[in-house]
Amino acid sequence: MLSILPSLLLPSAVAPGGQDVPQGPPIVRILRTEDPPKIDGVLDDPVWRVAPEIGPLTQVDPLVGVPVSERTEVRLAYDADFLYIALACFDGEPDKIIGTQGDRDANLDPDDRVEIIIDTFLDRRNAFFFQIGPAGSLGDGLITKNGGSFNKPWDGIWYGQAKVTEQG
Repeated sequence: MLSILPSLLLPSAVAPGGQDVPQGPPIVRILRTEDPPKIDGVLDDPVWRVAPEIGPLTQVDPLVGVPVSERTEVRLAYDADFLYIALACFDGEPDKIIGTQGDRDANLDPDDRVEIIIDTFLDRRNAFFFQIGPAGSLGDGLITKNGGSFNKPWDGIWYGQAKVTEQG
């Protein structure tokens, strides 16, 4: 289960989203802000109170398209330089959250984690990969060649922080 409160800061190549459309992939509204949030794993900044929540969310693993088993809140904001991603991953059993890795690019297979894939070309073939674990490990990579290549040694410039709370 994903059970951490990460806040991420990524260089922006994103335009503001439009309104929801009934067909095709979802379109997300992204808040433009002049007052960026602090990247500390605590989602109490004013920007997160007004940024629209993405949803409804569905699972990818273990079953595709099924409603999520635990409440998860995702909010996005941007400014002239950065894309900000806030996730609140709630957990009914937060004492069972696994977070053992704190090093950059650590193998997070044994840990709970959040993974974000950003397909900037909308081609479903190439993307930027980001992950963060509850103990603070940050990882990233490039997905290229129609998904056939995963360049884990690539290190993007981004910032993230996670915090485990009583809610997850």
